[in-house]
Amino acid sequence: MIGKSGTASIRINRNKDSSFLSIKDWTDEELKIKEPIIDALLDEGFVHPSIIQSVAIPLIIRNEDNFYGYKNLVAQSPNGSGKSLAFIVGCLQRIDPSNPKCQVLLLMPNRELINQCFETLQTVNRYTKYTISMIWGEDKKHEIGQVAVTLLKKAAKLIKE
Repeated sequence: MIGKSGTASIRINRNKDSSFLSIKDWTDEELKIKEPIIDALLDEGFVHPSIIQSVAIPLIIRNEDNFYGYKNLVAQSPNGSGKSLAFIVGCLQRIDPSNPKCQVLLLMPNRELINQCFETLQTVNRYTKYTISMIWGEDKKHEIGQVAVTLLKKAAKLIKE
């Protein structure tokens, strides 16, 4: 479903008769995942993407030059279905390795999710070696990598500075 603002919206419900079974392989042409990211996923035992990953990743990696051109993605899926990995893989796919500036800013509501997201980013980034930074605390000097993970409140403070 596409909203008026160019936002793609995905909602996946789980009922007692269904489970999240793999529907594609990581090497599927529609996913267009870079080989180093596939290698990291396979090393961690992620043999196949979940349904939310199979649907969301192609939407995230599409750019504005193609048919879709989404600027936002809203995805709802039950806990443990793979939403975090879907947006992390999708975001890493869009990074230009030749550009050292921040290209992805992930805003999290709490520190627990920042830690979880940062750890997953490091795992999936094992072979791509993009620079990843976790920004929090009161330190005024922050090394901001190609991917930055922070609290929403902290991002607002950084923008004001």
